[in-house]
Amino acid sequence: MKNSDTISRAAAIIQDNLDYTLFSWSKQKGISPLAVKRAQGVYLYDHDDKRYIDFSSGLMNVNIGHGNQRVTRAVVQQMEQVSYVTPGCVTEVRGELGKKLASVSPKGLNKTFFTVCGATAIENAIKLARLYTGRHKIIARYRAFHGASYGAMTAGGDPRKLQSDSQQMPNVIHVEDPYCYRCPFGKEVDSCSRECVSHIERVIQFEGPENVAAVLMEGQADIAQETQQLKVVVIPEINAGSASLIASAINPLVGLTTFLAQVILRRPLIEANTQEFQIDGTWLDPHVTKVEHK
Repeated sequence: MKNSDTISRAAAIIQDNLDYTLFSWSKQKGISPLAVKRAQGVYLYDHDDKRYIDFSSGLMNVNIGHGNQRVTRAVVQQMEQVSYVTPGCVTEVRGELGKKLASVSPKGLNKTFFTVCGATAIENAIKLARLYTGRHKIIARYRAFHGASYGAMTAGGDPRKLQSDSQQMPNVIHVEDPYCYRCPFGKEVDSCSRECVSHIERVIQFEGPENVAAVLMEGQADIAQETQQLKVVVIPEINAGSASLIASAINPLVGLTTFLAQVILRRPLIEANTQEFQIDGTWLDPHVTKVEHK
């Protein structure tokens, strides 16, 4: 039987959130959010201690479970030492994590740019690709979600974005998905000719390979490898539950789940003169006027 005080407490929490905060992934009226009191392992608990299985692992980023005390202790220990530094400073854990990621990444991927979420990883990956190639067009998929910042939202293909994304980031071209379960080309996986690959190639040819800086993919490494033959940058994005070309890790400095954007290039990124520019687009050397593109 539910305790009236518990009901009142949960109702007050929900009402405060409805009255004073805005919700993402949702309309703003007529919603009934769950008031979560605590979480442990794969479970969420409300204020009546009713247990819910978190099948999506948060937004697919709590892949080691809620309330993992090893993570809690690491975050507390780091916060007690230093909780924030400016871009002009470094910390021991930053270098250690970068070195570890380099050791498990494919050959040539030996530098990591740390971001705070998937959207900022995509935004910076697009900037890197454009800086490196000197090109401007980005190929992305219709059935994809890359984040809610403007550039990442444009890269995503869900038409529900259009109301708030009418002034989209320019030079993003969408293609059909390599989706074998509901193939957009009406083919079967055991008899198709990989029309999904030839479709992307055809779009790139029509848009001009000399104009295409990158192709954004989600979890389609085989397609990405095929597309690499077109001499464009391929940016595969894998969600936090799947450690792959975009890795997921706990940032020991701030205790956030961090998506680490790694860019697959025909030549390693370090062949570009990375000392000439910052990823945020500002120049390190005031005398440098351009990036030497490969």
